[in-house]
Amino acid sequence: MEERFTDDELAFLRHARFGELPNRVRPEERVELEEIEAPRTWIDVGPSREQQQTLNAWAG
Repeated sequence: MEERFTDDELAFLRHARFGELPNRVRPEERVELEEIEAPRTWIDVGPSREQQQTLNAWAG
């Protein structure tokens, strides 16, 4: 026959098996924010040598 437990008994068994839960972490504590300067944009230097060779091969 299957043994049935009350909610309080199950809570006690969970506590005995797993112990105390750690305190809940608040959202503002989950990540550390650091102010930085905006990233500089890269200068577009055009196609690479490999891309130029591919384009030239297709063109002619």
